[in-house]
Amino acid sequence: MLRTREEVRAALDARARHYVGLGADQLVDVPPDDLPHVAAIPHLFALAGEPQVPVARRPTSIAEPGADAALATYVAYLDRAVAVAAATRWHVGPRVSGPDDQLVAFTEVDPIQIHRGERPPVFVSLTQYLRPVATAPGAWSVDIEGYFYTLSVDARHHDPLAVWHWHPSREAAPHLHEKLDAGDGRIPRRIPTGWARLGSVVAFAVDQFDATSCGDPGDVHALETSVLGPSCWSS
Repeated sequence: MLRTREEVRAALDARARHYVGLGADQLVDVPPDDLPHVAAIPHLFALAGEPQVPVARRPTSIAEPGADAALATYVAYLDRAVAVAAATRWHVGPRVSGPDDQLVAFTEVDPIQIHRGERPPVFVSLTQYLRPVATAPGAWSVDIEGYFYTLSVDARHHDPLAVWHWHPSREAAPHLHEKLDAGDGRIPRRIPTGWARLGSVVAFAVDQFDATSCGDPGDVHALETSVLGPSCWSS
């Protein structure tokens, strides 16, 4: 569902207040490395804009006659991917600051609560940066230009189980934030990873935590392959 810049700002402001108790006007003045915890990083980037350097892009295999149609096809994939875990939908709109043609995609419900029967639930937050692109005369697709996925056992992500990031305008390689103890305590560290597909992250949260599935992750994998294609990187 397309949103205006003002609606995006209001949604991200509410999320920032939920996670770190800071509104949009306050959050933009906080350096990323000084944020109270990692769950606020995607909101800061979408609100304040990232430094503009050459950006890596992950192309999709979408081919539609216009930008709106290409975006609708991609958002339909996002909706189906997350429906395996919970009933929510994706919203897409322009970033509050940053490139005018770069969009931010986020779920209507955040964090997403994934039920586990009688056991405590797990919570997932999902954010992506997108850009519609013309790939040929009369053909449009969607490039993915960043993602932020957070998995936790608490709704405020104070001590995440896993955090997958790719924000190439600040750090080229996709990575996993994890607390590792090398004799100096459990310190957050960046672990290099391959490119993390959204459907795979959602399926991981459902499968590895024995959560209640609302669909077949195998169907999402097949859909994801058709949408994202076999290639990995484009710069």
